[in-house]
Amino acid sequence: MPIGGLSDAMFRLTLRTFHRVYPEMAVFYPQSHKPIHYVLLVGWKDHMQFDFRRFVEMVAETDVQADLADIYYDNPFKLLSSFVTSAEQLKAYLAGDVVNTQDLPILEFEAPKRGYQTGEIEYRNLRRLLEHRTSAKPWIVPATMSDKQQSRHTDYEHAMEMTLRGQFFEMVVEIERACVEYLGAADLLPNDRGLKKALEFEWLETFAHDGDGIAWGLLGRSLQLQKRPQEALEHFDRCEHVLATTSTSPHQPHVAAGFRRKLRLWREQALAEMKDTR
Repeated sequence: MPIGGLSDAMFRLTLRTFHRVYPEMAVFYPQSHKPIHYVLLVGWKDHMQFDFRRFVEMVAETDVQADLADIYYDNPFKLLSSFVTSAEQLKAYLAGDVVNTQDLPILEFEAPKRGYQTGEIEYRNLRRLLEHRTSAKPWIVPATMSDKQQSRHTDYEHAMEMTLRGQFFEMVVEIERACVEYLGAADLLPNDRGLKKALEFEWLETFAHDGDGIAWGLLGRSLQLQKRPQEALEHFDRCEHVLATTSTSPHQPHVAAGFRRKLRLWREQALAEMKDTR
C-alpha cells in the first residue's frame, strides 16, 4: 500500500477498508537503506500470530533469500522487526463507517487529487502510522523462538526504532542526527548491510556530484561521525571549493552562509581527531 499520494483521510480509509475485510491485521514497514514509499498489509480471518520457525524456513528458501538479499532483508529477525502495528492499536485511528467499495469507489476519485504529491505526505502518513507502533512479541508463538532468539529479536526491534528515526531525520535533511541514529543501530547490528548502505547517503552523493557544495559538506560530516576524519577533510575541501566558486548552492541557497560557519567548526574537529590518531 502506498504511503504517498494519499491524503490523511484516504490513507485511513484504505486501512479501514482492509481492516473490515480482515479483522486481524498487521502492518509492516520493511525499511531498507533508504526511506521507502509503501507499507505491507497482512490480514487474517481468524487469530493473528507469527510462527518464527516459518520465518526462518521461508528466508532459507533459495529463491526467497535471493530476492530478499536485494533489499538487505535476507534475515528472519529483520523481517519480523519490520512489523509496525496491529488492528488493535489502530482502533481509534481507523474509527469511522466509510469504506471503499465497488458501489462507492471513493479512492478512485479522491486519491488522484493527491496522486503526484509525495515527500511531505509520505512523511506525515508514515509518522501517523508509527505513532501506533508496538512490538511483535505478543503475537509470536512462544514455542517457536528460543530465549537467545528472543534476545536477538529485541536487538533488531531497537535497531529498527533507531533506523526509523534516522530516516525521518534524513527526510528533513538533518544528516547529522540521521547519521547518529544509523550508527546507534549499527552498534546493535554491526553486520547489517542495509545500515552500511544507509550511511553512504547515496542521494547526497548525487547532489554533490551535480555541484551542490553543501552536499559535499554534509557527506563529510557523516564520514567524520563514522570516525573517518581523513575522508571527511577531503569532502570539506570539495565543499569549500564549490562554495567559493559558485554564488549560491543550487539546492539550498539560503543556508550557504551559515553552513560555512559549521564547516569551519567541523574542519577544526576533524583536524584534532587526525592528531589524536597519530
